[in-house]
Amino acid sequence: MKTRTFLLAVAIVCAVAISGLGFGLEVGVGTEPSISFAATWDISPSFTAVTSLGALFGGSVQTGSLTVQTMSYTLGVEFRYRAQFQALPIAPYLGIGAFLEFGGGDTALLMASALGMQVNPLPHVHVFVEGAALVPIHDASRWSARLKLGFGYRFGQR
Repeated sequence: MKTRTFLLAVAIVCAVAISGLGFGLEVGVGTEPSISFAATWDISPSFTAVTSLGALFGGSVQTGSLTVQTMSYTLGVEFRYRAQFQALPIAPYLGIGAFLEFGGGDTALLMASALGMQVNPLPHVHVFVEGAALVPIHDASRWSARLKLGFGYRFGQR
């Protein structure tokens, strides 16, 4: 079963790369502290769709006089608009998305807006820095900010 799933994933990546639709993988580390893994699809030269799965460390739940350290998870969808500079290996981007955060005794739907910068030191490799504001749908007064650093690899051309 694991081998068949892996082969299916490889086939999908190859099919997307051959079709000309840029597909990429990203890993980021945030200030919460957190780690996230993302799959990106270039819809056009300037627009990218991103799906992500993340883990947030350092949360806590108060149970009476005892505080328990917890971990929560996020599932997200984001759309990015990337500026293109033909002569430079940098690409600033704006993103908007939604994230479901669950675990740690709480579940929340968050809206996010992000501002980031990608630098491409190699043709298929990029590093990025991103700042984002996260706003819970049910209580906008509990908004938070996040800074994320990471790297990615792109299958196919932009």
